[in-house]
Amino acid sequence: MGLNNYNMHCVRVIDPSKKIVIFLSAKDDIGRERKAYYYALKKYFNVVCCIDKELDQVIASMESQGEIFLILYPDPCEAIIPENILSLNYPTGCFQIDTYDGTKARLDQSMLFDHAFIFHPKYDKMLEGMGHPGVTLLPHAVETNLYPEFKKERKFDVGWVGRLDGPFYQIRKEQVEAISKLYITNDINKFYNQDELISVYTNSKIAVNISRDDYMIDANLRCFEIMASGALLITKKPTELDEIGLVAGKHFVTYKTTEDLLQKIAYYLQNENERKRIAFQGYQAVNRSHDFVNRVATIVDVVQNNNNRKLAPARNWGATKKNEVFFEYYAHRRKLFKALKYGIYLLKSRYSRSLYVFKNLGRIVFLNMKFYTK
Repeated sequence: MGLNNYNMHCVRVIDPSKKIVIFLSAKDDIGRERKAYYYALKKYFNVVCCIDKELDQVIASMESQGEIFLILYPDPCEAIIPENILSLNYPTGCFQIDTYDGTKARLDQSMLFDHAFIFHPKYDKMLEGMGHPGVTLLPHAVETNLYPEFKKERKFDVGWVGRLDGPFYQIRKEQVEAISKLYITNDINKFYNQDELISVYTNSKIAVNISRDDYMIDANLRCFEIMASGALLITKKPTELDEIGLVAGKHFVTYKTTEDLLQKIAYYLQNENERKRIAFQGYQAVNRSHDFVNRVATIVDVVQNNNNRKLAPARNWGATKKNEVFFEYYAHRRKLFKALKYGIYLLKSRYSRSLYVFKNLGRIVFLNMKFYTK
């Protein structure tokens, strides 16, 4: 879509009674958490999507139509951080969704924004320790409005939705396959869209969360989706859920080993009243406090209470430190010309890691050539 057409589209969606949130993502790049936030934000704001090269013109078109409340980078798959993010005169914010993956780079990038919304406990403290004054823990959540009222009768003993392939899911594959041999389950190998996922969970007595092998404490989307469905959530111990106000034995159940998991499933299938009690308490807790609308309320409070102060630590950095973060970011995203630009800045400043710059530029060239010659 051309820029002029895009801006015309932006103008059409403006409601003069609402402030504006600029969502730094192409609309077709919005999925899962980002999609849920997009729609939750739309309840209160005009939400305008754009990518980095469109941002200046979108800001210019919006300024005459309403107050820009926040420019939010939602950690999209494709869109990138604008080069002028530090010179914008409006509050900026970023999501860090999978903070455990590439942690240093994610925390460094967060320093470019006034507000950093961190999805996993403890990483918010790490970023605060680096000197960022605008850090907010914003755990995963669920769109509770998509789920039916608590359902008592369910046809599956255990429900499972999620991929079973790849190097990060070997423990998951072993455990899910063990469950499927002993209990009535849905098709564990099928890909499910959102409506089908909800149907699986709302028809399951128990559903399990088995996270990546390298981060099994993850309180991910699946945890909240299961609880919102009214199924009993069983997840690995320890879990991040303990750190965000949910309680093992009250809202969900934990396991330690594969044998323990199978024993817990057997126990809670046999003890129906106890299973339903815990599942219902989890269902209530999620509906009360862990909807995306709750999370948006947190964002609004944080931004409003800040009174437009410029909090991004990188605003006060020297040129070399800024260029280093931008170089690493664009190099990781394989944006050759942007990475080359910041690499040259670093080399001209007699950067002590010149070999690092050349190696990363070479890597981008190699990966891009490999991609285009497939």
